[in-house]
Amino acid sequence: SRISPNKMSNSPRLPPPSPYLSSSSPPTKTPSPHPLLSSTPYPALSESVHAGGVGVGVENEASVMGARQGRGKQRYEREGEGDPLRLVAGTVPISSTSHILLISSTHHPTWILPKGGWDFDETIEECALRESFEEAGVRGRLGEKLSPVVYSPRKKDDTNTKVHATFFPLYYTSVATSWPEEGRHRRLVTVDEAIDLVGREELKGVLRQVKERILAAKRDGERGE
Repeated sequence: SRISPNKMSNSPRLPPPSPYLSSSSPPTKTPSPHPLLSSTPYPALSESVHAGGVGVGVENEASVMGARQGRGKQRYEREGEGDPLRLVAGTVPISSTSHILLISSTHHPTWILPKGGWDFDETIEECALRESFEEAGVRGRLGEKLSPVVYSPRKKDDTNTKVHATFFPLYYTSVATSWPEEGRHRRLVTVDEAIDLVGREELKGVLRQVKERILAAKRDGERGE
């Protein structure tokens, strides 16, 4: 079944009704090319999509790998004589109807985007895909990289190192019912609602970049380009 994005929970502290759970197998449909998709090939994924595009293929992950712990492999970058920046990668999960999937923060009562530390043993794209599954339980294909953002973490640690975050649009094709950080809540909203709901100004800026791409793609589509 499908649930309207506007009928989901308004608070990250309360579990939202999930549009992803179904007692029956979703109808199989090959998704049409998405305007934010890159041409880079990625491993084969489940591509079954509910008619209408808001729901996606459901994965029942009976056994999933746990999320990575610690920062032993964490990448850092120094700009000039300044302090080192912790390198982070994440995604803006986008449905085929251009809705945005947000997740709840584990430290604050707010909505955020999936992201995490970029390790030495992976590419930045692999990190973004990994974090998307660990935190949001979604898999799909990445679009073109967005402009990076730099911010100070709200969760203070021993170093209090600033974060350099790179985000990608993620056109997701499957959503798991069990995933490493399944204690987080998920909410499907319009891009304008997402901009309003996320607390950090830097994430609002990332979402505005996606909004401009979506609007530009729609304008190009209307002109037949």
